[in-house]
Amino acid sequence: MSSKEVILKEVDKLSLEMKSVAKFIGQYPELAFSEFKAQEKLTWFLKKYGFNVKKGVGGIKTAFIATKSNRFKKTPNLGFLAEYDALPGIGHACGHNLIGTASSGAAIALSSILKQVSGTITVIGCPAEEGGGGKVLLAKKGIFDPLSVAMMAHPDNKTEVVKYMLALIEVDIEFLGRASHAAAEPEKGIHALNAAVATYSAILKMSKTLTKDARVHGIFTSGGQKPNIIPAHAALSYYVRALDMKYAYQIIQKIKKIAFQEAKKIKAKVIFKVNPIVYEPFHPNRTLAHVFEKQLAFLKIKNEQSDPKSKIGSSDIGNVGNIVPTIHPSIKICNHFSCHTPDFSKAALSQGGFQGMMVAAKALALTGHELFLNSTVLTKIKEEFHR
Repeated sequence: MSSKEVILKEVDKLSLEMKSVAKFIGQYPELAFSEFKAQEKLTWFLKKYGFNVKKGVGGIKTAFIATKSNRFKKTPNLGFLAEYDALPGIGHACGHNLIGTASSGAAIALSSILKQVSGTITVIGCPAEEGGGGKVLLAKKGIFDPLSVAMMAHPDNKTEVVKYMLALIEVDIEFLGRASHAAAEPEKGIHALNAAVATYSAILKMSKTLTKDARVHGIFTSGGQKPNIIPAHAALSYYVRALDMKYAYQIIQKIKKIAFQEAKKIKAKVIFKVNPIVYEPFHPNRTLAHVFEKQLAFLKIKNEQSDPKSKIGSSDIGNVGNIVPTIHPSIKICNHFSCHTPDFSKAALSQGGFQGMMVAAKALALTGHELFLNSTVLTKIKEEFHR
């Protein structure tokens, strides 16, 4: 039996356990930085198969690192990223219960050949992808630095190997005016909401001049309490996205200029805040992606690749991709439902969801297998990364 066949057999042997783990995490959804049950379940699974586990890495209580090495030669170090946080109100509507389990299962299956190859297998438990920026925080602590590559597979309604992602920067704008009676003495007030409305309108107009990939979307988070009181406070919250980080920051400067200009017109004050947790744009490593695509073909799974820069969102995976060669392919688990919907949450706990998870685990494990055996491919992956 070839080493490739050994790995696939190992994934199949793990299938019942993997389904149980994914089902448990899916049935007990936990929000960002509160994923203690999921962390315990995944680390128990990895420990059972000989991985050394360390919890609370990078200063995040629900993060973890699990490693297993050839005791004689510990490089290359192949990283499998596990996500396991849920969304408020709709549970695992992004399928993270499948992601964490697939990465763990792939690592365990791949470890079955560690005596025959040189290297280390590392699973990094990454909490709080859904807005908390778990990987951003872990990246700042150097958690991904020892890896040779990083990989994970995300559930979706189609299988696509290459997808870019937009940078995401959160901006909060507060307008401070002065309250007064809206009917009796409106002239004594400074209408903070008017400044916010004018700013919102000007930003909307500006956004239509941006490049095709850029996104600027905002909401009013404060605008007064009663119509007969001139609002002394109003606020806007924005997400700014682009494929280029420098361009995203240029957009923020435009937004800032507009806010201060509109506030100045009515003598209001502005508090302008940029969230320090920034999701960087993700540019997948094409050479590594090609290796993954080969494994899908071997498994007779069709790559339904569309424009890799269309219909894309943001994720903290970009912060990993700027440190180490990384891939984040999508694996089909249903036909029509989109992520972040109640229907997708159901799909993540369906038979189709579990089948997709097994495909992801096999493709990830086989990708690791090729990297362990083919140092030339690993060199090309690194060369692309450093270009």
